[in-house]
Amino acid sequence: MRSNTTMPVAGAIFLALLIGGYVVAAGPGLPTVEQVTNPEGSVISATDSQLGLLALIVIGVLFGMIVMGAGMAGLVWFLSQGVTTVGHQSDNPFNFSLRPEGNSIGTLIQQNSMKIIVTLGALLIIAFILVALLTLT
Repeated sequence: MRSNTTMPVAGAIFLALLIGGYVVAAGPGLPTVEQVTNPEGSVISATDSQLGLLALIVIGVLFGMIVMGAGMAGLVWFLSQGVTTVGHQSDNPFNFSLRPEGNSIGTLIQQNSMKIIVTLGALLIIAFILVALLTLT
């Protein structure tokens, strides 16, 4: 049987940090040495332009995280809808054959031949353009 001591230990660490922070804040302060007189190079203070750039970076990162999270949620929703749809269909085993009868690869190729040709052609053109661009630089 394992005893659960995680919460008391975490609480003790938090309390120690809280008390230590209060002691540091209430005391005379730590000694500091001013290394530069230019506020642009200071590590203690920031200028308005530096704060503005920091705010833009933070907003950009948060926006990117929100967009990625929404995209992942949409992808999971889309995939779960596909799984649900397949789950409601009747059981029709897939036959790995090139014959154009029944539920096989041959049937899929025969029914979607133009889509396959156009897709492969587009991929070859894109690959050719990428190779050409990479070899030019």
